[in-house]
Amino acid sequence: MNKIDKDDFARYIAETMEQQKTIAAGAYVDEVLAMFHEVGQASPGQMPWGKAYGLFACRPGEVTLWGGFNGHGKSALTGQVAIGFLAQNEPCCIASFEMLPAASIKRLVRQMTCGPTPTDTAVRESVGWLDDHKLWFFDHQGSVDVGMIEKLASYCKERLGVRHLFVDSLMKCVRNEDDFNGQKFFVDRMCDLARHLGLHIHLIHHSRKGANEDTPPGKMDMKGSGSITDQVDNVVSVWKRPQPNDNEPDALMLVSKQRHGDWTGSLGLWCHAPSLQFVSDFSRRPIDLRGGIGQ
Repeated sequence: MNKIDKDDFARYIAETMEQQKTIAAGAYVDEVLAMFHEVGQASPGQMPWGKAYGLFACRPGEVTLWGGFNGHGKSALTGQVAIGFLAQNEPCCIASFEMLPAASIKRLVRQMTCGPTPTDTAVRESVGWLDDHKLWFFDHQGSVDVGMIEKLASYCKERLGVRHLFVDSLMKCVRNEDDFNGQKFFVDRMCDLARHLGLHIHLIHHSRKGANEDTPPGKMDMKGSGSITDQVDNVVSVWKRPQPNDNEPDALMLVSKQRHGDWTGSLGLWCHAPSLQFVSDFSRRPIDLRGGIGQ
């Protein structure tokens, strides 16, 4: 019986892969038509605040970098965003390498029940809603490597149907803060992985501290390599005003990069401390996040 020459087979595979990836323009006509038809229509992955509807969204195949100073609410805000995705029937997985799943769920329940001391019945109902809408947790605290995240992302998308993976935080995935090559390699792999899987990956990151925290951090204030913000599709900063007043929002969500969207700018939000919610109304009234996109 004849045997296949392994080297020849490898060359054949490489040649056919190149041929498969060289495609005539006409093959994309249906995708281009769909893009034109989407103009004026909201993409999947909308923010949970009505005034952000159609301005900024987290689309499949993208990577969003969420940055901010310590204590300014990055994890709380992205948790609220995750609840909003679940309400839009977009399953999520949270991989927090700094917080136990139970602690993360406690914060989500406070946001869902609009207060710090929900009843046992309310807790069970809220956790049941999270379960029914397919929220998953990767239970691992401490450092991880790129291989683990790649396996996690593939498993979440292919086996669980997850559309949004939250990685909290980037610094737990690259051990040394000054390892710029390691950061570039990790983020590059996340971008490739998101595109390949059609998954949206959210990377939580820290901003550098200046002389004070009176000024909102921007794209250039992210810790580590500047290539991080160059590679990702979206860059969002979360900032709380050090001394809130009645005339201005308590916090800002600043979108400084949106590769596949037309809008960049800031979204003013107010903090409802008892529920840990960020709300879009100066009255600071919390809302039922399970209802989808709010006011």
